Amino acid sequence: MSRARCSLLAIALLCLTATSVGAQAVAVQGPFPGGPGGGRRGGGMRDRPDMPTGTATLRGRVVGGEGGGPLRRAVVRLQGQEVREGKMTTTDEQGRWELKDLPAGRFTLTATKAGYVTLQYGQRRPFEQGRPLDIQDNQTLNNVNFNLPRGSVIAGRIVAWRRQHGRFSSVDELTEVSGIGDATLERLRPLVRT
Repeated sequence: MSRARCSLLAIALLCLTATSVGAQAVAVQGPFPGGPGGGRRGGGMRDRPDMPTGTATLRGRVVGGEGGGPLRRAVVRLQGQEVREGKMTTTDEQGRWELKDLPAGRFTLTATKAGYVTLQYGQRRPFEQGRPLDIQDNQTLNNVNFNLPRGSVIAGRIVAWRRQHGRFSSVDELTEVSGIGDATLERLRPLVRT
């Protein structure tokens, strides 16, 4: 398998890992019991006098990998014309985050953490466009959650396997790579050839 094919396989694996990924939001009015506090000390959001404020709130969690464990200190960024410089916060120990005092408008929301694939709200695959969030005054959106897939760990394992064993003689040999089982192989089979 050529280096280009290995790269394509790595991208295909990354895309397949992220197919179940995406963020969903549920609109809820009212208080958020036991709220996260929005990250480290004092909400994690920087107050700037030149930024417009509003009354909308966004809340959610960032989890990672197949196990879906909470990601501590992941960064969630909000950008849009209404907030030129954007707003950001970090997740707490349970992966929860909160952005408050947002103006009404259309925004993009991104979650990122070192070692994980950065995703925008509504994004199902790493190379797709995300979906903008339309926020109204006094609106609270809870469960704006992200599941960030791990970075290219499996791609590195494929390259290491090839260095040790040489070219793959068949697609079925991919199951010899740690982290690729029968189910992953069946999803990859139509995308890969030797």
